[in-house]
Amino acid sequence: MVTIRFVAEDRTEDLVNFITGQMDDDALDAMALQREHARTPGLASEPVTTAVLISVTPIVARTVARLIERWLESRRQERQLTLVLDGFTESDEAGRQLANLASKYSDVSVSFGPLPSIPDTRGT
Repeated sequence: MVTIRFVAEDRTEDLVNFITGQMDDDALDAMALQREHARTPGLASEPVTTAVLISVTPIVARTVARLIERWLESRRQERQLTLVLDGFTESDEAGRQLANLASKYSDVSVSFGPLPSIPDTRGT
């Protein structure tokens, strides 16, 4: 068995849910998952997952690593697109410049401006 420990700050539980949602039932059955929770002495609140230990077979470990990579990449793209949206909130020029940067340095396709009309093909 291989043990993987990961921490994604306040999004650790999101990462756990992403990984477990992508795994098939057989892999989930073979997986041992243990959450580490933040210590909140004297506070009555839901536990906050701060870290996770996953014990899996070496083959499943590669799948988990790929899923973590995919999750990280999607968070990076999300941050870039949020930056572009914030730029358009300030001005069209700022939004265009940030969109150009995001397109240049990422795998995200960004387009802006009026949406093209979609031809009506129901009658054909």
